[in-house]
Amino acid sequence: MHKIVVPNTILIVDDDEMNRDVLGNIFSASHSIEMAENGKECLNKILECGQKFCAVLLDVVMPVMGGIEVLKKLNRDGVVDHIPVFLITGETDTRIIKRAYELGVMDVISKPISSYIVQRRVNSVIELFTARKRLSSVVGQQKDQLLKQAKRILRLNMGMIESLSTAIEFRSGESGEHIRKIHDITKLFLENSPLGRDFSTEEIEHISLAAIMHDVGKISIPDAILSKPGCLTPEEFEIMKKPGRGTNGHIAIGCNNVDRAIYHLSQRGVKFDLDSKNVKNGKTIACYFADEIGGFAFHLVQA
Repeated sequence: MHKIVVPNTILIVDDDEMNRDVLGNIFSASHSIEMAENGKECLNKILECGQKFCAVLLDVVMPVMGGIEVLKKLNRDGVVDHIPVFLITGETDTRIIKRAYELGVMDVISKPISSYIVQRRVNSVIELFTARKRLSSVVGQQKDQLLKQAKRILRLNMGMIESLSTAIEFRSGESGEHIRKIHDITKLFLENSPLGRDFSTEEIEHISLAAIMHDVGKISIPDAILSKPGCLTPEEFEIMKKPGRGTNGHIAIGCNNVDRAIYHLSQRGVKFDLDSKNVKNGKTIACYFADEIGGFAFHLVQA
């Protein structure tokens, strides 16, 4: 857990030296103090080292640049979201006070000031901002930890899926290289074709990971049927078609024929344009490969 650096310097902005000294004496016991004689000097100090200030005490009427003009610039740059600004003024015009609140000032404290009241009001807001920064930091750190844990879990899940898929492939006499090719080709296909343009990088990775489970139905098929060198009997083919097995777990298992793959997908409700072999159901992705890669067919289904 990183230690949070809490700013502890108050910037007092007033063209009257006596007013600056009075405010400085009120807060000097608990905070470091910096002073500015006008709004321009105030902005320069914040620009140079704004992260060290925990509050700004700002007068309204000053030469060079007044308090309202300073507030406009601080509001535009988002400084008022991170550093509480207080207007310390003898101004009684409600329009100016209203404008100051609209620009993000935290409180308006009237002159002549009471040391006890100004100290309590300013310190209460400083404590609130400090607590918010601490909370934000903790939430950010927890979010980072959760993301790291999620990535570790994903890696573990991928390892388990690959192991299970590889075991299934070995059972049917295929190698683990087949699994990796399925994953890589699916990912490459979705990243470089119109089918994948509506998916995020994370979704493409998840679909590619799911693709390597295309043979999961083989796990419940008897070895005598799965490894049979010849054609299947009608009874054996019926076993392949039972729920949780064969064509329900793998499209056109045991054949290298795209038309056979389309037939079995059609039995499951996927509609095709048979001339172009494109899927019409927008919620289903079907990818077919029957070329020099090895002549196989597989499907991906997105609910």
